Amino acid sequence: MPGSASPPPAAPTARGASRNQAAQGQSAPQSTSAKRKEAVKLNQTLTIAKRIGRGRLGVVYAAVHSVLARRFAVKVLRPSLTRSETIQSRLRHMIREASQVDHPAICSLVDFGQLPDKRFYITMDFVRGIQLSQVLERDGKLESERALGLLSQLSEALAAAHRL
Repeated sequence: MPGSASPPPAAPTARGASRNQAAQGQSAPQSTSAKRKEAVKLNQTLTIAKRIGRGRLGVVYAAVHSVLARRFAVKVLRPSLTRSETIQSRLRHMIREASQVDHPAICSLVDFGQLPDKRFYITMDFVRGIQLSQVLERDGKLESERALGLLSQLSEALAAAHRL
């Protein structure tokens, strides 16, 4: 759920987690008074602040880079996406390709890595905004001019991705 501060399970330096819990992909025990308000270091420079979304591929967290003092989004992919070496190799290739796309309507990928439990995480620019599904829920059917503008942006972004 957006806003929840629960860190990705098995984050490398999750405070309070035993080595055994981390090895099994479990997160540190949560206090009953608060749902994980403390920050969790993902790596040497990124600190997970809170969970901001969940989708088919995994969970997205807001993170802060300690050196750049800049916010990023970190997507931790589902374990099923990294079960085999073949899938991991394909995923690395896809992430490398996606990081080459440069278009204002496409979020830039800036880094990726693996957690101790072998799940991949992808670090990308943090973009504030509202999802199209939320716009449709709030506003209902879009006016033709607005819909065409969005479709134009989408088609230009797809064209940029396919130029690689």
